[in-house]
Amino acid sequence: MASPGTKLFPGLHRAINELLDGNAAAGIPPRTPEQVIARINRRWYGENAEERAAADYRGCDRCTASGCTAPRRVLENAEGCDRIKNRNSWLAAAILAQDCPNPGCEDGQIIGGGRCRACEERHAERREAARAAADAAARWEAHSEAHSAAQAALRAWKEAEAAEERRLRTTLAQAGVWGVKLDHQVGQHMNGWRDRNPRPAARGNERQAMGA
Repeated sequence: MASPGTKLFPGLHRAINELLDGNAAAGIPPRTPEQVIARINRRWYGENAEERAAADYRGCDRCTASGCTAPRRVLENAEGCDRIKNRNSWLAAAILAQDCPNPGCEDGQIIGGGRCRACEERHAERREAARAAADAAARWEAHSEAHSAAQAALRAWKEAEAAEERRLRTTLAQAGVWGVKLDHQVGQHMNGWRDRNPRPAARGNERQAMGA
């Protein structure tokens, strides 16, 4: 932003005057100098404008020290570059952008009135959306952990099954048991082993983990 004593960029000067004067015909009340300063600070520091306007800032792969030729990041183009190429013009547009659909709202407070109901409803909706997203992430994490645990248990069971069969075959072969008789005894033993050691499920309890 401009240093003390520096003449303001004409577009920024006009934007500040628009905020100070308001527009009675459009239902836009005038702002006090304190409100305008607070809005400027919210936009500049709240949107990391100082960092984004620095020459060494890289908002995309087309950014260079001299500038950027990529399309800007806007509501209609969320993938655009967020580097600020012109501080004054960016700030002029930013401070005139109204956060709330109510033109009399300034930072959640209606000028000359009480709290802004529209802002409170939007904030409540955002909190609910954030809570729902956090719940969904927690359920998915629980599901992933349950699935991983189930897979690990199944792998361990298969390894134990293979080890038990190898052990028995080796023991019987050393005792002189071969061929069909060997296979028969191994099969009977392994059936009993599986009865005593049931095969774990391949997947965890997804319905419980996902909150169904």
